[in-house]
Amino acid sequence: MAWEWVAPVCTGAAGSIGVFFTWLSSHQGRKHAERVAEQAAVSQKDRSREERRATAYLDVLTSVNNATFTINSLTALMKTGGEPEPDPLPTQSDQAVLKAKVTAHGSPEARAIFDEWYELARTVMNLHTVLRMDVGLDASRADLWKQQEAGRKSLNEAVKRLNDQVSSDLTR
Repeated sequence: MAWEWVAPVCTGAAGSIGVFFTWLSSHQGRKHAERVAEQAAVSQKDRSREERRATAYLDVLTSVNNATFTINSLTALMKTGGEPEPDPLPTQSDQAVLKAKVTAHGSPEARAIFDEWYELARTVMNLHTVLRMDVGLDASRADLWKQQEAGRKSLNEAVKRLNDQVSSDLTR
Protein backbone atom coordinates (compact mmCIF):
# COMPACT_ATOMS: atom_id res chain seq x y z
CA MET A 1 0.00 0.00 0.00
CA ALA A 2 2.88 2.32 0.43
CA TRP A 3 3.48 2.64 -3.29
CA GLU A 4 -0.05 3.40 -4.42
CA TRP A 5 0.46 7.16 -4.30
CA VAL A 6 3.42 7.07 -6.77
CA ALA A 7 1.36 6.52 -9.96
CA PRO A 8 -1.12 9.37 -9.39
CA VAL A 9 1.66 11.77 -8.34
CA CYS A 10 3.78 10.92 -11.39
CA THR A 11 0.75 11.28 -13.64
CA GLY A 12 -0.06 14.65 -12.08
CA ALA A 13 3.53 15.82 -12.32
CA ALA A 14 3.79 14.71 -15.97
CA GLY A 15 0.51 16.50 -16.70
CA SER A 16 1.73 19.66 -14.99
CA ILE A 17 5.00 19.55 -16.94
CA GLY A 18 3.02 19.03 -20.15
CA VAL A 19 0.77 22.01 -19.35
CA PHE A 20 3.84 24.18 -18.60
CA PHE A 21 5.62 23.30 -21.85
CA THR A 22 2.41 23.79 -23.84
CA TRP A 23 2.08 27.27 -22.32
CA LEU A 24 5.78 28.00 -22.95
CA SER A 25 5.53 26.87 -26.56
CA SER A 26 2.44 29.01 -27.23
CA HIS A 27 4.05 32.00 -25.48
CA GLN A 28 7.17 31.71 -27.65
CA GLY A 29 4.99 31.28 -30.73
CA ARG A 30 3.10 34.48 -29.94
CA LYS A 31 6.36 36.39 -29.36
CA HIS A 32 7.77 35.09 -32.65
CA ALA A 33 4.60 36.06 -34.52
CA GLU A 34 4.80 39.57 -33.03
CA ARG A 35 8.44 39.93 -34.12
CA VAL A 36 7.62 38.72 -37.63
CA ALA A 37 4.73 41.19 -37.86
CA GLU A 38 6.96 44.05 -36.66
CA GLN A 39 9.64 43.15 -39.18
CA ALA A 40 7.05 42.98 -41.97
CA ALA A 41 5.72 46.43 -41.01
CA VAL A 42 9.23 47.91 -40.93
CA SER A 43 10.05 46.25 -44.25
CA GLN A 44 6.86 47.62 -45.83
CA LYS A 45 7.63 51.10 -44.47
CA ASP A 46 11.17 50.96 -45.86
CA ARG A 47 9.90 49.75 -49.23
CA SER A 48 7.34 52.54 -49.35
CA ARG A 49 9.96 55.15 -48.44
CA GLU A 50 12.32 53.85 -51.14
CA GLU A 51 9.52 53.99 -53.73
CA ARG A 52 8.76 57.61 -52.81
CA ARG A 53 12.46 58.45 -52.94
CA ALA A 54 12.86 56.82 -56.35
CA THR A 55 9.85 58.69 -57.71
CA ALA A 56 11.11 62.01 -56.35
CA TYR A 57 14.59 61.40 -57.74
CA LEU A 58 13.12 60.50 -61.14
CA ASP A 59 11.17 63.77 -61.24
CA VAL A 60 14.21 65.79 -60.18
CA LEU A 61 16.58 64.12 -62.64
CA THR A 62 14.09 64.51 -65.49
CA SER A 63 13.75 68.24 -64.84
CA VAL A 64 17.49 68.76 -64.29
CA ASN A 65 18.46 66.87 -67.44
CA ASN A 66 15.79 68.63 -69.54
CA ALA A 67 16.85 72.06 -68.29
CA THR A 68 20.53 71.31 -68.86
CA PHE A 69 19.85 70.06 -72.38
CA THR A 70 17.88 73.21 -73.15
CA ILE A 71 20.60 75.46 -71.70
CA ASN A 72 23.20 73.71 -73.85
CA SER A 73 20.92 74.03 -76.89
CA LEU A 74 20.41 77.74 -76.27
CA THR A 75 24.14 78.31 -76.21
CA ALA A 76 24.59 76.39 -79.46
CA LEU A 77 21.73 78.31 -81.12
CA MET A 78 23.23 81.64 -80.08
CA LYS A 79 26.57 80.70 -81.61
CA THR A 80 24.87 79.89 -84.92
CA GLY A 81 22.80 83.06 -84.93
CA GLY A 82 19.48 81.59 -83.78
CA GLU A 83 17.28 83.56 -81.42
CA PRO A 84 15.76 81.09 -78.95
CA GLU A 85 12.94 82.21 -76.69
CA PRO A 86 12.09 79.35 -74.30
CA ASP A 87 12.95 79.59 -70.62
CA PRO A 88 14.80 76.35 -69.87
CA LEU A 89 14.46 76.54 -66.12
CA PRO A 90 11.30 75.26 -64.49
CA THR A 91 8.72 77.79 -63.34
CA GLN A 92 9.00 79.19 -59.80
CA SER A 93 6.38 76.76 -58.49
CA ASP A 94 8.05 73.82 -60.26
CA GLN A 95 11.39 74.89 -58.79
CA ALA A 96 9.84 74.93 -55.33
CA VAL A 97 8.43 71.43 -55.87
CA LEU A 98 11.79 70.11 -57.09
CA LYS A 99 13.59 71.69 -54.14
CA ALA A 100 11.03 70.20 -51.75
CA LYS A 101 11.44 66.74 -53.29
CA VAL A 102 15.22 66.90 -53.01
CA THR A 103 14.98 68.21 -49.46
CA ALA A 104 12.43 65.61 -48.35
CA HIS A 105 13.86 62.54 -50.08
CA GLY A 106 17.42 63.33 -51.15
CA SER A 107 20.60 62.46 -49.36
CA PRO A 108 22.69 65.38 -48.07
CA GLU A 109 25.10 64.83 -50.96
CA ALA A 110 22.30 64.92 -53.54
CA ARG A 111 20.88 68.09 -51.96
CA ALA A 112 24.26 69.82 -52.13
CA ILE A 113 24.81 68.82 -55.77
CA PHE A 114 21.28 69.91 -56.71
CA ASP A 115 21.86 73.31 -55.06
CA GLU A 116 25.16 73.66 -56.92
CA TRP A 117 23.47 72.72 -60.22
CA TYR A 118 20.67 75.20 -59.62
CA GLU A 119 23.06 78.09 -58.95
CA LEU A 120 25.14 77.20 -62.01
CA ALA A 121 22.00 77.01 -64.17
CA ARG A 122 20.89 80.45 -63.01
CA THR A 123 24.38 81.88 -63.62
CA VAL A 124 24.59 80.44 -67.12
CA MET A 125 21.08 81.68 -67.92
CA ASN A 126 21.94 85.16 -66.64
CA LEU A 127 25.04 85.18 -68.85
CA HIS A 128 22.89 83.96 -71.73
CA THR A 129 20.49 86.86 -71.20
CA VAL A 130 23.34 89.39 -71.16
CA LEU A 131 24.87 87.88 -74.30
CA ARG A 132 21.51 88.02 -76.11
CA MET A 133 21.54 91.78 -75.73
CA ASP A 134 23.07 93.24 -78.85
CA VAL A 135 25.87 95.34 -77.42
CA GLY A 136 28.49 94.66 -80.11
CA LEU A 137 31.63 92.56 -79.96
CA ASP A 138 34.12 93.88 -77.47
CA ALA A 139 36.59 92.32 -75.04
CA SER A 140 34.06 92.10 -72.20
CA ARG A 141 31.63 90.21 -74.44
CA ALA A 142 34.35 87.68 -75.27
CA ASP A 143 34.96 87.26 -71.53
CA LEU A 144 31.24 86.66 -71.02
CA TRP A 145 31.33 83.93 -73.68
CA LYS A 146 34.24 82.30 -71.85
CA GLN A 147 32.42 82.56 -68.51
CA GLN A 148 29.30 81.06 -70.04
CA GLU A 149 31.28 78.18 -71.57
CA ALA A 150 33.02 77.49 -68.24
CA GLY A 151 29.68 77.67 -66.44
CA ARG A 152 28.11 75.31 -68.96
CA LYS A 153 30.93 72.79 -68.46
CA SER A 154 30.53 73.04 -64.68
CA LEU A 155 26.77 72.62 -65.11
CA ASN A 156 27.25 69.44 -67.14
CA GLU A 157 29.70 68.09 -64.56
CA ALA A 158 27.18 68.83 -61.78
CA VAL A 159 24.50 66.93 -63.71
CA LYS A 160 26.81 63.94 -64.07
CA ARG A 161 27.63 64.02 -60.34
CA LEU A 162 23.93 64.31 -59.48
CA ASN A 163 23.07 61.36 -61.72
CA ASP A 164 25.85 59.30 -60.12
CA GLN A 165 24.78 60.31 -56.59
CA VAL A 166 21.15 59.42 -57.23
CA SER A 167 22.19 56.08 -58.68
CA SER A 168 24.33 55.46 -55.61
CA ASP A 169 21.52 56.50 -53.25
CA LEU A 170 19.00 54.20 -54.91
CA THR A 171 21.27 51.15 -54.91
CA ARG A 172 22.17 51.34 -51.21
